Amino acid sequence: MSFLEFVVKYFDRTYEHLSLKFEAPEFEGLRNKPSPLFLGISEVDAALLKRAFGIDAIAELAENKYVRVAQLVTISASVMELLESWTV
Repeated sequence: MSFLEFVVKYFDRTYEHLSLKFEAPEFEGLRNKPSPLFLGISEVDAALLKRAFGIDAIAELAENKYVRVAQLVTISASVMELLESWTV
């Protein structure tokens, strides 16, 4: 199953955020693709990511320590909200 087929099957319209430059790549190949694969990340933005954080590929963006901390904070806040809603 290709990446695009997987996303369409399990995540509905999430695939719309992928650039059509790389149609239906496999997971392993996708993680090493350049970050401009995603719509909204221009070549200029990609160069800035490279300069600021050393990010060239999608995997490097996902594994970046600053991105992971931001995800942790966001998820933690969501969990706290959920727990608070249970203690009514």
